[in-house]
Amino acid sequence: MILALLGCAPKVLPPAGDVSIDVAVVPGCPAEDDGALSFCQWRRAIWAAHLYDEQLVDRFIVSGAAVKNPYPEWDGLRQGMVALGVPAERILTETQALHTDENLGYSWAIARDQGLDVIAVASDASHVETACRLLEKWDMECLGFPADYDVVHAVRMDVPVPAVEVATDPAWVRLAERERALAREAGKRKKRANSGWVYATAGFRSMPEPRVPEPSLSR
Repeated sequence: MILALLGCAPKVLPPAGDVSIDVAVVPGCPAEDDGALSFCQWRRAIWAAHLYDEQLVDRFIVSGAAVKNPYPEWDGLRQGMVALGVPAERILTETQALHTDENLGYSWAIARDQGLDVIAVASDASHVETACRLLEKWDMECLGFPADYDVVHAVRMDVPVPAVEVATDPAWVRLAERERALAREAGKRKKRANSGWVYATAGFRSMPEPRVPEPSLSR
């Protein structure tokens, strides 16, 4: 039901070789509980690497803090993409986002600071739809790269999942506890509502800004 309420059609991008998008945001998802790349992270890394190989995207912003467990989501995505041949210098990092709207808003701040004018979203199809919905609410054009699972699975059968070493975030706490602390800092009585409910009820009015400056735009 939520996806039906969020429905929007991502724009079809030009075929390989015609145009290279300045930057695509690759939103994070949790690692395995031991820090290994999850299937979600691996398929997003594969899809991003495919877009780079096809010269559809010039650079990426991998986005996501340590949310479900102490392993930062951006780091797993970045290491997976590098293992697949995307040059590390083509990957920018966003380290604070806890939710999809923050993936987009905080990454947009990085793109803006870098002078990148055309931004896209590369993720699972339903995630791209959610992202498009949010960007439209912020009066921004949505360029979407919904994952082609035929491509993803074809690559996955030939390339083993790399044994990445993601350093834990020493400040990690469970999401509900973290959001209560953020609400207190902002002078609010309650923590953030469930993301799915907020997205479905169109609860966003403005693009979120990063809480603190990013420590580095590349790693």
